[in-house]
Amino acid sequence: MIVDEIIYTDQDHAADLLERLHDTVFHLTTKEAFDQIQRDVYIFHNRERRFALNIASENSFGRNRGWVCLFDLRGHPEATIKETRKKYNFLEPSWFKRYYTKYTESHLAYLFLDPKTYPALVSNQTAANIRKATNRNNHYVPKTECWYPGDLPLTAIGSVLLVQIYTSAPTHNLLLYAHHRCEVERERKRRNG
Repeated sequence: MIVDEIIYTDQDHAADLLERLHDTVFHLTTKEAFDQIQRDVYIFHNRERRFALNIASENSFGRNRGWVCLFDLRGHPEATIKETRKKYNFLEPSWFKRYYTKYTESHLAYLFLDPKTYPALVSNQTAANIRKATNRNNHYVPKTECWYPGDLPLTAIGSVLLVQIYTSAPTHNLLLYAHHRCEVERERKRRNG
């Protein structure tokens, strides 16, 4: 498995990162979680809530079925990718960001599926059909989210991109800086229990 690393410091990373993700299928997690995945040799589904949930995961279509959630950016126009980012900002999810007095940081891991695994995926269209047939309104990202049914073996991952994003605190804008300071305090309380 090939592992590449990139660091963005105080720069707009969206265009460069989108280019790297173009026409891929990937699972997004933190660097810390990726280290555990390497030890486990699986990306485990989270149906039993073994791992922390973000607000969107609570009613997740895939998680509730014991599937691993993925993004499929193959062949989608820019407008679809933009709409996906509004629903789930896979370039820097807010719940992965850590706040410090002078900066924020995110340590992301994009695990790219080996194309040999693509036939095993549950497509977005399949999800739409199941949702319609069962009349259950579980959450998923239209058009680009897909799933691997069950636990995903690490052998199905062809490559990994580790991304570090560092952004200075917005001291030039009082409102944004006040928000930043609130997040720093929330982070401090979380770390100290």
